[in-house]
Amino acid sequence: MFELRLALAADKKYLNYIDTSTLEFLKIIADDEAKRFHFALHEVIINSIQACERLGPFEDTTIYIELKLDDDQLIGQVRDPFGGGGDKEDYLEKSVKVNALSIENNRGILFIDHLVDDFKWMTYADGLFEVVIKKHVNRGGVRR
Repeated sequence: MFELRLALAADKKYLNYIDTSTLEFLKIIADDEAKRFHFALHEVIINSIQACERLGPFEDTTIYIELKLDDDQLIGQVRDPFGGGGDKEDYLEKSVKVNALSIENNRGILFIDHLVDDFKWMTYADGLFEVVIKKHVNRGGVRR
């Protein structure tokens, strides 16, 4: 198993660092699915940062990002204290029924849902919000 964990302030100035780090991690996979996964993960991270910006300022706006490659599956988890932008089912319903191309966040949700195999949102009792995305990859494509 391979893992990458990041804990950063929810600030757009760190996006380049996050993208560089996650892309380097994904280089261990010689599979085009990794690129699709990275795009979806980037959208999830943007949603978390925007939620923190919209609902802050608060003392702790840390977002937690975890990437795992376990057997033939990539798993991405993003946790933030402010709801990550909303409820998946609500966004998906609005995105399909309303002109999705005119609503930037809803487009992102549709992209994520289309690019990964599994997409879940959870809110915990302490208010922490977590998005988990999963994508199957060609195990033979792992660089050792």
